[in-house]
Amino acid sequence: MHPSLTPASGLSTFGNELVNAISDNPCTHRCLAIHAPGHIGGSLTGGERSRAINAAGNHMKPDAHSRYITVHVQNIDNLPRTTAREKIPRLREDTDVAQERSFTGEQENENTHWQPEAFAENVLDYEDSGSGTVSVSRSGRKRRMPRALLDFLPSSTQGLPSHIPRPVRQRKDAKRIVPAEDLPSQFPPTSPLPDASTDTQPDTSGSYQTDPDNFDIFRNYTVKPTTNPDDELTIGALCDSSTLISTPPPSRSRLSAGLRGFVAGIQSAATSVSSPFLSNTVSHLMQWAYSGSHIKSATEVDRLVHDVILADDFDREDLRGFSTARELERLDKASSVLTMADGWLEGSVEIPLPKEGSKVASEADAPLFTVSGIYYRRLLEVIKSAYQDPEARAYHWIPFKMFWRPGAGELSSLGTTDSGSESPDVEEDIRIYSELYNSDAMLEEDARIRALPRDPSDSPDVEVAIAPIMLWSDSTHLASFGSAALWPIYMFFGSLSKYIRGKPSASAAHHLAYLPVLPDTLQDVYRELYGISATIGVLRFCKRELMQAIWLLLLDPDFMYAYEHGLLIHCGDGILRRLFPRFFTYSADYPEKILLACIRYLAQCPCPRCLIKKVKIPAMGTTADSQRRNKSRVDHKPLQSMIARTRGWIFEKGYGTASKMIARVLDWGSLLPTRSAFSTRLSTFGFNFYTMFVPDLMHEFELGVWKSVFTHILRILYAEGKDRIHYFNKRFRNVPTFGRDTIRRFSTNVSGMKKLAARDFEDILQCIIPVLESLLPPPHNDIILDLLFDLAVWHAHAKLRLHTETTLDVFKQATQTLGFTLRHFLATTCAVYVTRELPKEEAARGRRTAALTAKGQ
Repeated sequence: MHPSLTPASGLSTFGNELVNAISDNPCTHRCLAIHAPGHIGGSLTGGERSRAINAAGNHMKPDAHSRYITVHVQNIDNLPRTTAREKIPRLREDTDVAQERSFTGEQENENTHWQPEAFAENVLDYEDSGSGTVSVSRSGRKRRMPRALLDFLPSSTQGLPSHIPRPVRQRKDAKRIVPAEDLPSQFPPTSPLPDASTDTQPDTSGSYQTDPDNFDIFRNYTVKPTTNPDDELTIGALCDSSTLISTPPPSRSRLSAGLRGFVAGIQSAATSVSSPFLSNTVSHLMQWAYSGSHIKSATEVDRLVHDVILADDFDREDLRGFSTARELERLDKASSVLTMADGWLEGSVEIPLPKEGSKVASEADAPLFTVSGIYYRRLLEVIKSAYQDPEARAYHWIPFKMFWRPGAGELSSLGTTDSGSESPDVEEDIRIYSELYNSDAMLEEDARIRALPRDPSDSPDVEVAIAPIMLWSDSTHLASFGSAALWPIYMFFGSLSKYIRGKPSASAAHHLAYLPVLPDTLQDVYRELYGISATIGVLRFCKRELMQAIWLLLLDPDFMYAYEHGLLIHCGDGILRRLFPRFFTYSADYPEKILLACIRYLAQCPCPRCLIKKVKIPAMGTTADSQRRNKSRVDHKPLQSMIARTRGWIFEKGYGTASKMIARVLDWGSLLPTRSAFSTRLSTFGFNFYTMFVPDLMHEFELGVWKSVFTHILRILYAEGKDRIHYFNKRFRNVPTFGRDTIRRFSTNVSGMKKLAARDFEDILQCIIPVLESLLPPPHNDIILDLLFDLAVWHAHAKLRLHTETTLDVFKQATQTLGFTLRHFLATTCAVYVTRELPKEEAARGRRTAALTAKGQ
């Protein structure tokens, strides 16, 4: 270490050395960033900074945004080596500083201590040749960081040091838009509010292409944007992790409107004095029980004494006959968290009740059964709440295509010719798929909306955008014992990045409705009407009708008007837009998916998206299979006429819901005599609701295909005998953990499959290959290991958060390989072993048999 910069010598010598260096090099050619704030070691004092500024004159200026002092010198090598290369630390942005410091008139702390650890980590970085980041060691050797290890978001160049160049290459046929670093910060409006007297219609001619970032990724827009919300994102904004430096919490809650109301309702009921409780004493006691730590430690006992017993209105007589269960019941009755103030409504729907052999004039004359207790929020109100929220500044309003240009970074450092022509050896751009807003589906829908005539009442500054809706639903049991369950519908908006949507603290999910199950009282009503109990076919028909009736309730006239004409709304970023809500995805498990698609469960054509036959599914991955899957379901007029005709037969002719005549008309596509609510409301706009149903990896692969394959492998191990199951479980218990919660400890016998969630089956798939090795004789050992490897490869590709055209081709090849391996496993290994039910399966079958016997069936 240089003697002038030892901890004992302080910082004044450092300041003098800097001033002398600047005085000797007043020319402007290269940039040297000098760390200025006084709370990190190596800073200048107030006087030293003033002398440095005076010495540099106009060539030295403070930057209030980055808190750098930029000193221009002709050649950095002319400075004293100990000053320029060793002793000047570079500032790292501190996320915990609420307000940027200004150098003018501010005195720095004179008692700052030298921190050798911080100094060693923050040596001066500067750009030597324009091709990468360089740091200089104490001996003067240049150390270049590999391009692959640059640590910043691939879609952003904001926050990079100024000495790292931004690529400026672009296609000759594309119009250039402003670089990311020239855009305003902190999620500015997508476009400024123009003067109403000027024509501000967006220029939709041609394409607008951004410059490649440091990962050689660029975007292609059809409408010129003025900002990129991703530029302001950090790693901490995209995920929740205790290992990341967290930013200060925002001034307002990020909870959605419905969730804010839910939390506020509970807090209000718990803190409202004497309500709903009969006395202040009981109220204080219940508040203590439901606040603080869930572990009643010494601190909690102190709170009990000071907050409850020593309260001025405490009366021991109020506690005579006290019952916690009774007070909790009062609290449950008083705390209505789904309130009108939060937009929650309680509604009801009516479904027709058919009976085989009973005829009516039309379906409208059939007896109706009312299902009440449907809690929901209006779709339009949820959309308004989300897009008026200030968090809408993070939304992507204009869809785009994203590309990767291989080798663009290396070529950009060499520059282009005077004519702007590109090098002839530039590789073809590769398309990237990562979000809904860079998908073909949203681009096509955006083009259709922009082709519509503008509303004559809209001023020229009104922008047009899509409100992309993504739906999830899943019936969930709330307890291991009993029948407590919920069936929620969640709504997300595809304008928001999936990384933020998947962040729990972002609260990006919007509760839309809670679906009820078919009430048991239906049988009572049915017996009163027809004198007999409803058959299983009638109950299934009513269950499907209930689901579609609820969605007809949600797709109300107000929403349909906005769907057709758009919704004029002042968005959270300050821009007036006409939003067109559109449905893009609906994710659910298979039983819910076929309930929404109105098709039969695992019938001749089991897929809700295509018309592939069930007997052809084992041919997965073949050329013929790809051709069959291209035959998609389409909600066209002939299909709607078939459904309407068969429904007329049920009510007007008294046909049974599962009669052969109806099956003869609808079985070609495994259809049912129920029309989807999405078809009823949206088919006139050309919306094919079958395309909404996207694969659900958790239910369909991890808890579906992989669980079935894993179960059969266990059956084979039991059939092999020789303590194979014992060694299998022992090896899994010896598997070490990985990461904080990536691979958890397999503490129990894996073969028992007791209370395993989807993440547990994912962990098993990632660890099973070395566990299963050599437990079976050849060739079955190699066949099963190949199958497990192919399953793991397919699963890894399916869960990639970013795909390119290349990875999609590899994914397709992985699907073909997996199909071949599964068929080989079925024909070779499965044909050899005579398997039986697992002990768990046998016990479950016994319970089912006992339950059916108890019901008298």
